[in-house]
Amino acid sequence: MNRFRYFPTLVPFRPTNQWTAVNHPTAATTEVDFVPSADIVEEEKHFTVWVALPGVKKSDVNLALEKDELIISGTTAQRVTDKQTWIRKGVPAGHFRKVFQLSDGIDHEGIQAEFEDGLLKVTVPKAPQLQKRSITIN
Repeated sequence: MNRFRYFPTLVPFRPTNQWTAVNHPTAATTEVDFVPSADIVEEEKHFTVWVALPGVKKSDVNLALEKDELIISGTTAQRVTDKQTWIRKGVPAGHFRKVFQLSDGIDHEGIQAEFEDGLLKVTVPKAPQLQKRSITIN
């Protein structure tokens, strides 16, 4: 059974082709229980990505860079036992995967990540040629 729920592509910077986030179905995503939500903020010298992972431990999160894709994946434990019955379920559990497609305008070597209080913060620096600079008029 394919448990992957397809979500539309998140493309905050497509016009300049600098950064896109995609959740495309692949062989690796056929057993994904949920796709975590994310915020992307553009700053002068870098992008900051916040990924919401409630109930996930730092040790259960995997961050990988494959070709031009930043892949965040992992698992969180199911919180239900045989003696419990769900009335409402809003916090996802199980296997997750989120893929961010990077372009040539990203400094792949400078990517850094922090995890605190269920939020994964990934800092993705822009390549120097894409950073804004002032030009002095002579």
